[in-house]
Amino acid sequence: MTELTLRTGERNGWAAQARSDESEGGLPRHGQWNLQEQRRRGTSSKASPVWLMIFAVTFFLAGGVLLGRKSYLWIKGEIAERRIEAVFARYLEDGVYRRPWPWADFRVLARLEFPGENETRSVIEGASGTSLAFAVGHVDGTSHPGCGGNVVLAGHRDGSFAILSRLASGDVVRVVTRGTARSYVVESCHVVEADDASWLSEAGDDRLTLVTCYPFGTWGESGLRYVVVARGFRAFSA
Repeated sequence: MTELTLRTGERNGWAAQARSDESEGGLPRHGQWNLQEQRRRGTSSKASPVWLMIFAVTFFLAGGVLLGRKSYLWIKGEIAERRIEAVFARYLEDGVYRRPWPWADFRVLARLEFPGENETRSVIEGASGTSLAFAVGHVDGTSHPGCGGNVVLAGHRDGSFAILSRLASGDVVRVVTRGTARSYVVESCHVVEADDASWLSEAGDDRLTLVTCYPFGTWGESGLRYVVVARGFRAFSA
């Protein structure tokens, strides 16, 4: 009897405690555990959109940096091209070769014209990687632009000399210097090994040799060269 009374008292105490919790706006302890579990799960589910937002912002910032760099290089190239053209215009007036900017390691020599494509290219001293970034380069040791012999010019396949892929036999190419414009007609377009330098040699005639890496539309080192040979057929005062 006494044990039954104690058990009944315990149950009444638990019930009273539960009613007390509810009257104070609370929940039974097992209800509190459920509520805490729900809150924990809710917090976890809300974290995903936050991380997605951080990823999206980072992605767009990285894209903006790349786009900004590309725009910067494009603007830089445009400014350099305009400056080179301005220096060449002065050369046509007084015959003085000049550097396009004080720290440049090359001077502007001539203008290369492609009448069939209605395009032009500036020609500068040297065919190093630095100079070719700005224009077509004259290969040292070959005939000077505007003179007879084998005039060899080089350019990047993805830049100044991408146009070579569109040339064919019979097309006309012109080299303009102060007082003279020499016209050449394309005779051949062929691919050679990078270590084949036969196109540099003089052949006792008036020719223009245009060289770039091959194949077109690719990047990186190349073991091949694309060579366009054009024969001179007319020279007249510019």
